[in-house]
Parts: sequence; C-alpha cells; structure tokens
Amino acid sequence: MSKRLNQNGFNNALNMIHEGRVVHSGKWSISPQEENSILGMSPGDNTKPDEADWARYDKMHLGVDPSVNKNTKGYFHYPMGKGGMLWVPALEAIRDRAGQQHDQEIFNAAGELLKAIDREKAVVDHMSNFSEAERPSYQEALLELSAKKPELFK
Repeated sequence: MSKRLNQNGFNNALNMIHEGRVVHSGKWSISPQEENSILGMSPGDNTKPDEADWARYDKMHLGVDPSVNKNTKGYFHYPMGKGGMLWVPALEAIRDRAGQQHDQEIFNAAGELLKAIDREKAVVDHMSNFSEAERPSYQEALLELSAKKPELFK
C-alpha cells in the first residue's frame, strides 16, 4: 500500500520553520540510535515499545503506512529531522524518494515545506535590511516581500 501524508508531521515541520529550527545544509542520515532518541529511548534502555514517545516520533515523519499497526517504526516513513531540528537535506531526499515510490502526496508536501523554508528565509533576510527602529513587523515584511518576489508565494 502506498504511504500517506502524516499531517501531524507536516504541521510540526511548519512550526519548526516558523521557529527557525531548520538545518539548511549538511549530509542527511538518521541512525537507529537517533531514531530511538526521538522515541525517548537511550542506548541500553529497556523501554518497551508501548512506553515509547510515539507522539514525538510521529511529529518527525512526513509519511505513514496505514496498512501497518500504529506505534511501530514500520508505520512511520520519511523522517525529516532529528535533534529537534528540521533538515532541508532530509526534505530534498524525501522528494526524491517519494517521487520514485509514487507517493505524490508526500512528494508535494515536501515541496511545500521547502518553499516555506525559502519564504521564511527571504522574510528574515528582508527584515535584516532595516535598523531596529525601522524594522517592519513580520506581517508587513511578508506583504512587502510578496510584492517584490511573488514567485515565493505561489
């Protein structure tokens, strides 16, 4: 069965973008130990799967497989971050893999998130052009930027 968009993960990614918790470059990989860390488990930990922090694990994945039982690693697909950060290289890898797997909904969502990251970076860069006293509000900067760079808002 094809994977489905994990709306919890997507919403969490949008929050991380807005909070500036984004790693823009570097090599993306995630080890089993890092996955366990997201679950709240440490090396040598005897935490049982039903005691793990599946809600936190859920928020760090862009896809799910509805044919698999929840609260298992097999249910979650397309990890997009670790250490409380969203990784651009992970989103790029997700787009590649989701395209290969014909998981269109996830492919599109990863593209939307990459565009949101570009938009957020452009707003922050735009605001940095002003002195503290003259700096526009976030909403004003969005409006100004949408007029100057409409391609970021399509």
